[in-house]
Amino acid sequence: MIERRRSQRVVPPNPLFGTVRAAESARVVDLSVHGAQVEVPMPLRPATECSVTLPSGDGPLRVRAHIHRCRAILAGGGGGMAYRAGLEFVALERVQAESIEDVIVDLVLSAAAGRGGQPRAPTVAAC
Repeated sequence: MIERRRSQRVVPPNPLFGTVRAAESARVVDLSVHGAQVEVPMPLRPATECSVTLPSGDGPLRVRAHIHRCRAILAGGGGGMAYRAGLEFVALERVQAESIEDVIVDLVLSAAAGRGGQPRAPTVAAC
């Protein structure tokens, strides 16, 4: 399969939660500066936009995202049905892109610390 992403996505080493549409809890499955894959309890309609809030060291980071796809999945732990959605961030301001890059760096450092790297207090908090 040909990789179509503009940037590599990082899988959070620990659960990372944000929100979609300002109220729905979303588990971040993977994240890049250009987009994310999220797991949500309700379907998201492809070809529409939504608001996304991600946790960051500087507080909640709010961005707009285009929903490219959404599919039903079985939620882990016997939790029933959930949905995985592929999102592309749109109209990012420079400061928003830099904040997403900071979150990604923290995720990578946190994963490295878990594998025996230098310990570092993560700045990404679960919401």
